[in-house]
Amino acid sequence: MSLSLQAKVEVKIHVDDGYPPYSYVKDGRVQGLYIEILTAAFDKMADYSVIFEPVPWNRGKHLMERGEGFAFSPTYFHAHDWPYLYPYSYPLYEETVLVICNSKVNSATSLQWPSDFIGKTIGNMRGYDGWGGAEFRTLLHQKAINYHEVDGANLLLMMVASGRNDCILMEKLAYQYHMKKLKTSGQYKSETHLRLFQAAIAGRDDGYIGYSEPGIASGQYPWQKAFRRALDGTLYQMKKSGELQAITAGFSD
Repeated sequence: MSLSLQAKVEVKIHVDDGYPPYSYVKDGRVQGLYIEILTAAFDKMADYSVIFEPVPWNRGKHLMERGEGFAFSPTYFHAHDWPYLYPYSYPLYEETVLVICNSKVNSATSLQWPSDFIGKTIGNMRGYDGWGGAEFRTLLHQKAINYHEVDGANLLLMMVASGRNDCILMEKLAYQYHMKKLKTSGQYKSETHLRLFQAAIAGRDDGYIGYSEPGIASGQYPWQKAFRRALDGTLYQMKKSGELQAITAGFSD
């Protein structure tokens, strides 16, 4: 009697190539918190061989919209405004969006987001316009808050440190990562960067794998339901065992 091993199902997950410390490319290799979480999960899924394909954020979105890829990570929950991205995986990690301000904003009082920031100039990174919540977006529509977006976290930090923005929106671990990078590169200036402070929390959002609804509907991934079920079950068990928390702890100060 001869025995044959069933071939593993090959799965490609597109990942953001420029969102450190969560998902980014360094020295030609994709890495970050979400990559470590997913790698640990996929290592437990013996039936699948998973590879990461790093792409710019907007390209990842377009691939999912056109059904030219199976899944994209990390993404927030966008079922209400991105009809092409659904369903979603079990949540990977809860991100915390901070409001970072300079000395032009009074740090002696407790500030409520977003009502206490009316009349302020708020900066954000391009592509993260979903941050801040519904009330914030209403104030933007009413032009009660000045708002603009820039490309890249370093430019965003420079603008708030120089006073061109009163405040910026930045995720907590990303803020810690980029401030540490400024210090090690010698670009940190105590007379400006030291005056930056956390003024409020703008919101919290889970990160997920989002699946392309057009891609799934095309029928080219007949194994997709079994894969999604296996991954969700694995992530749940990792959370229950404390493995998820252990991975994320390595990225916190």
